[in-house]
Amino acid sequence: MKTWVLLGFFALSSPAFSAASHCPFETETLPDTLTDCKRDSDCRIVSTSCKNDPMAVNVQGVGKAKKYLRDCNPKGCGSIPAGKYTAVCTDEGCESEEMTAEKVDHCSKDSDCILVPYQHCCGSTKKAINRLHKALYEAHPEWQRFDDPGKCAVMGLCPSDSGVTKAKCVGHPVMHCELQF
Repeated sequence: MKTWVLLGFFALSSPAFSAASHCPFETETLPDTLTDCKRDSDCRIVSTSCKNDPMAVNVQGVGKAKKYLRDCNPKGCGSIPAGKYTAVCTDEGCESEEMTAEKVDHCSKDSDCILVPYQHCCGSTKKAINRLHKALYEAHPEWQRFDDPGKCAVMGLCPSDSGVTKAKCVGHPVMHCELQF
């Protein structure tokens, strides 16, 4: 069993929960079956919580986590910006990590991937990312370009991406979005 500290979540059956509650603390033990995973794509982030603490669960655990979210008083809770966190599969099970530029392209299937504008010193003008992270990508201008003088000096030209209209999810063990030439 893994113990999660769910900030501000009470089960409906909790006698202490009331509409006046402002997301008090409670410790809830989630069975391993709700956090077990084999790959990152088995895990999901529950995107709204009290105190902005994300919870990562496997696909089967999403319903139980959402139940706690419904029981939380919205006046005392905030929303986690879409895509700010990602769920990963570790030896301990599903866990949440803050999103970075290096992870914005992680995917589990082709339909996760979209094209976005990008400026690379080799001439690339497009990048493939996970659609869930588009708003976060757009909020980070530094993720939208690559212009490291040292690396650019030794890099040749990239293939023209002017005709690219699709992206696909490729790779093993880490799946990532890639331009489909």
